Amino acid sequence: MFAINQILFVQLRIRASHATKPDEKLSIGRGFFAGQIVLMIFLVATCAAHLFRWYAAIAFLPVLSRGFARFARESEPLDIRALGRRELILNGAFGVLLVLGLELP
Repeated sequence: MFAINQILFVQLRIRASHATKPDEKLSIGRGFFAGQIVLMIFLVATCAAHLFRWYAAIAFLPVLSRGFARFARESEPLDIRALGRRELILNGAFGVLLVLGLELP
């Protein structure tokens, strides 16, 4: 689910690179935005059913916050290398948080 979110975010970022207004961003990214909500619901449901640990679900917070923040932030020029670096850092943070979340009682 993390990888799908990451791929869809990068696609959204590329497609919406020309959008300047919040309504344009939302129009282009409504599928991604809906996916963010579905991911949150899925995480809450699996944690509530004791199929996934709440601590491990914390690993998804940076991903979800990055996705939602994209719609609120001002438009900025697309820098593919910077985007790649940020996603790589987010990937590492996700891995560390997930392992820690799975190891906590």
